[in-house]
Amino acid sequence: MPYERTSQEFNELAEEALNNEEIQRGAKQAGLQRRFLQSELANKAPQVWGAAASEIEAFNQLEYALSQARRVLSALKGDAKLRQGRATTTFRGIRWLAVASGILTVLGTIRLPFLPRCSAPTRQLL
Repeated sequence: MPYERTSQEFNELAEEALNNEEIQRGAKQAGLQRRFLQSELANKAPQVWGAAASEIEAFNQLEYALSQARRVLSALKGDAKLRQGRATTTFRGIRWLAVASGILTVLGTIRLPFLPRCSAPTRQLL
């Protein structure tokens, strides 16, 4: 996410930080006055911006790594579902093939009255 690096933006952020209760307590315990903190922050603005940029870059790298891990996980889940679907389909196909073979075998051994009996070899019928 882009951010402005202007002195006005820096001053607003510094004010927000100096208004933080925890920072105010720490400054009071250390005996630091607000004007001193403001001037020190203003003098160190380039280092503060550099540190902020480093933190943002580190955050962006973590976000990118997270999105990559999510893509890999999603692909692995998809592959697993696909493999599971293929295994189920293959199993169903084998099962139906076995059932159909069994039915044809039973029908071939039973002499049903409505089936014509053929005593001639198959080659002669063609």
